[in-house]
Amino acid sequence: MEWIKEMVFNTKNLMTQVNSRFSFLLFLCFFVSCKEKRELDVFINDLTNNKAEMWDYFYVDSLIEQKNAVSFLFYKNGRCEIYSISVRNGERIAQYSDRPIWKMESDSIIEMLCYNKYKIVSYGRDSIVLRKTENPGVNEVMTLYRVNADWNINQKSVIRRDSLEVALKGRDNPCVIY
Repeated sequence: MEWIKEMVFNTKNLMTQVNSRFSFLLFLCFFVSCKEKRELDVFINDLTNNKAEMWDYFYVDSLIEQKNAVSFLFYKNGRCEIYSISVRNGERIAQYSDRPIWKMESDSIIEMLCYNKYKIVSYGRDSIVLRKTENPGVNEVMTLYRVNADWNINQKSVIRRDSLEVALKGRDNPCVIY
C-alpha cells in the first residue's frame, strides 16, 4: 500500500514539473513574439513617422550614366507614393502606380509597389537598407534616406496622378509606373 502512495506522489511531482516547464516555454514564446512585435511597430513608426514620411533612393542610370533619385512617401495606412526628382529644380513629380501600397509581409520583409519584396537588412533613424528577395541583380540592394528638407512636391503632377488613379480604378492593368 505504501508503494501506491509513493507512485501517486511521484506522478503528481512529475506532472508539476511538466506543467512548470510548459508554462515557462509558453511565457518564453509570448515574450519573444511581443519583442518582435514591438520592434516591428518601431520600424513602422520610423518608416511612416506615425503618419507619413518621405525617403529618397539614389541610383545611377547605366544607359546615360547619370545619377538619379526617386522618393517614396510611406503612409501609416499602407499607401505608398513614388516621386521622381526633377534635375532642373529639385521638384518632386508624382508618378502613377497601379499598386500604390506597401505592407509588411513578415517582421523583416516589406512589399511595396508592384509586388517588389525586400528584406530589411538594417535600419536606423535616417536610413534603411533593403535587399531584393525576388529577381535579384538589378537594384539588388537599395538604401533609402529620410528626407529632412522640404518635400517640394509639384501639385500639378499630384492632380494628374490622382486623376489617372480615378480613371483607371478597377482595371486589371499590368504593374507599370508611367
